[in-house]
Amino acid sequence: MAEAGTYEAVYLPEHLVVVTSEPLLFAEVFWVRHGATLNYTAPLELEDNNVVYMFSRWEDPFLSVNNSVSAVVTEPGVFKAVYPPYYPLYVNGLLVGYFPSISTVP
Repeated sequence: MAEAGTYEAVYLPEHLVVVTSEPLLFAEVFWVRHGATLNYTAPLELEDNNVVYMFSRWEDPFLSVNNSVSAVVTEPGVFKAVYPPYYPLYVNGLLVGYFPSISTVP
């Protein structure tokens, strides 16, 4: 049994932060204490169904200019990394590389 006395509850506010991608290739959820710094490094390259997605930028241009972000968290938020697709190009059955989509005009 606990001793009789006065106890004080200490509450430390936390915020929900979601780090995800466009297109949706990953999503991670973090609870971050108010005023704490969230450090996150998005993958430079991801592959899905033989398509390679390369990190381009953060949707919010003020987050960072590279794939690593460091932000002081004072409210809930979503950090979204943008990944344009690169498609395989084969010549005579051999993979020569991955290239961005090219729009064609009829």
